[in-house]
Amino acid sequence: MTDELLFDMLTSVAAMVVVTRMNLPASSIHVFAGSLLGVGMVDGIRSSNWKLVLKFVGGFSCGIAYLIFSASVHSPGDVVP
Repeated sequence: MTDELLFDMLTSVAAMVVVTRMNLPASSIHVFAGSLLGVGMVDGIRSSNWKLVLKFVGGFSCGIAYLIFSASVHSPGDVVP
């Protein structure tokens, strides 16, 4: 278990370095979750906790929907002069 956690941390750092050098916006928690899923899939696709992955994707989708909604509600076009 300790080796897998170390490998997961190293892949997270490597992914953050690549994303940063490409000037792409990325959250470190998303990179960590993606690398954790990747390391989990090394043992086999059935060894990953897919319920947790679906919760993560659902939460991310809800966050994006909230940002789009709040940007549309608070846009300057809705201000009445």
